[in-house]
Amino acid sequence: LPICHRSVFGALQIESARELEERDLFFVNAVVNQLAVALDRYSADRALRASEARLAGIISIAADAIICVHEAQCIVIYNEGAQRIFGWSREEVLGKPHDMLVPERFRENHRRHIPNFAAAAETARKMGEGRPELFGLRKNGEEFPAEAAVSKLHVEGGWLFTVVLRDITEQKRIEHEQVFLAEIGAI
Repeated sequence: LPICHRSVFGALQIESARELEERDLFFVNAVVNQLAVALDRYSADRALRASEARLAGIISIAADAIICVHEAQCIVIYNEGAQRIFGWSREEVLGKPHDMLVPERFRENHRRHIPNFAAAAETARKMGEGRPELFGLRKNGEEFPAEAAVSKLHVEGGWLFTVVLRDITEQKRIEHEQVFLAEIGAI
């Protein structure tokens, strides 16, 4: 009996000294069905792993910082964009408190925002809306202006928070130049 899965994968040959009875054929059919289910499961698992690998690759190389923290506020995902923006390597930050990336004067307030966001009904929002500018802290101690959005996902009985952050230093520099030029033009 051929075992098919989009193409012939193999064949099952049965040799017997006697003619197969109906119960024997029922057993063979059950075995073939179980093999087909196993092949489908294997194919689905491979497709899922490939999809997860693609997503991990996309996250890894994104230009923006993508940082995930769990409820205890420790970093569990830190992509290449985050490494470029903050200056810390992945190995230096994984498992560490996320507030190492926040200027000292904002840390206490920032720590309170996570449980408040966890309790809120919304699943995603821009950070810093209605507040003064948002800043990040580089490894070298330099602060930089940023735009960020945060989302939350309930996973395995706890919350996973994902921040997508963009360094807007250059954008702010251009804005300041434009204001300066407008003021000079008016003079």
